[in-house]
Amino acid sequence: MNGRSNVLNRSLFFVLVLVLIFAQWPSSHSLATMSIKLIMDGKDITSLSSPIIENGRTLVPIRFIAEELEAEVIWNEKDRTVAIEKDGTSVLLRIDSHLITYENGDKSYGLSDVSPKIIDSRTYVPLRLVSNALGIGIEWDEANKFVSIDSSNKSDITPFFDLEILNLKPGQAITGKTNLQIELGNTNIKNAKDIKYLLLDPETAQGTVVARGNQLTNKYSWLPNLQDKGEKVLVAALYDDSGKFLAGDAIPVYIDINPKVSLTGVKESEILDDTIYLGADTNFVASYVEYEITKLDTDEINLITEQDPQGQYKWEPKIGENGDYSFKVRAYDAEGKSY
Repeated sequence: MNGRSNVLNRSLFFVLVLVLIFAQWPSSHSLATMSIKLIMDGKDITSLSSPIIENGRTLVPIRFIAEELEAEVIWNEKDRTVAIEKDGTSVLLRIDSHLITYENGDKSYGLSDVSPKIIDSRTYVPLRLVSNALGIGIEWDEANKFVSIDSSNKSDITPFFDLEILNLKPGQAITGKTNLQIELGNTNIKNAKDIKYLLLDPETAQGTVVARGNQLTNKYSWLPNLQDKGEKVLVAALYDDSGKFLAGDAIPVYIDINPKVSLTGVKESEILDDTIYLGADTNFVASYVEYEITKLDTDEINLITEQDPQGQYKWEPKIGENGDYSFKVRAYDAEGKSY
C-alpha cells in the first residue's frame, strides 16, 4: 500500500465523532473575581452584572447586558443554547462550544476564544462576543479595570483570530476531493502544535475530523463522505500539545457530491509485459473497492476485493495467459452501494 500524507484514513471518519465542536479541557486557572467595574452608557451596573476574569479574559453575563439593550434572549435548555435577537440580527451561542452562528439575512460562523459557560446560573461570554452579538462598542480599560459599553457606538462583527481558511469561499459547494489550507496572517499563535479540520452539523455543532496534522499551514486533502449532505460548517482549529484550543476559523459549505471513480495503473490499449499495480481514484470516502479482470478471449472473470480503498492491487501477467483483457474498478460506500 502506498503511503499517503495528509489524508485521514476512512476509519477515523467513524471514530472521531465530536460531542461538541471542541473538547473542553480543565483550566489550571480559577475564576478571578477582581474588582472590575461595568459601565453601560455612563451608568455603573457592576453590582448587578458581576463581571469576572478567566485566563486573562474578561467575561460578562450576556442576558443581563442584552436585555438592558432591549435585545431578546432565548434560552434552550434541551440544546443548551442562547439565542440573542435584536433589530433583525440573531446570534446563536452554545454552552461550552466555541462555535458562534450569526444571521442577518445571510448566515455566517465564527469561533470564540473562550466558550460561553454557565456560572451561578448565568451565561458568561467574552467581551468581544458581546460586541459581535449586539453590534455595539465595548472597551476594556486595563489600567483602571473597567468595561465600558456604549450603545450609541455601533460595531461590526470582528473575528477573534487573524486566521483564515484559504481556497474556499463561504457557501461553496464541495463536490469531491478538496484541498484545505489556512493563512495565519500577522499574528503569531504561540504553542500551536496541531491543526484539525472539522466538518460540523450547523444545528448541533457535532461532526467529524476530516483532516489533521502538525504542519499548520500545509495543504491537506479532504475526501468527503457521501453520508454528509447539504449545509455544513467547515472549521480549521489549532491546538497546543495538551489539546487545548488556541485559534481557528469557520465557514459554511454545501456538500453536493457526484460520485466518481477512476481506474489507475493501466491505460486503454496498453500492452502489458510486466507487473502492474491497479488503484482506484475516488472523489469520496469509499469503504472498499472491487477490481474486475476479464480475459476477453474466454470471458473468464476474476473479482478481487481490496479492503483498503487507498491501497493497490498487484497483478502479474503470466506466460500462457496472453490475450486481451478488460479491467474495471468499483467503489462501495458505507451502505454497500457501488459506483
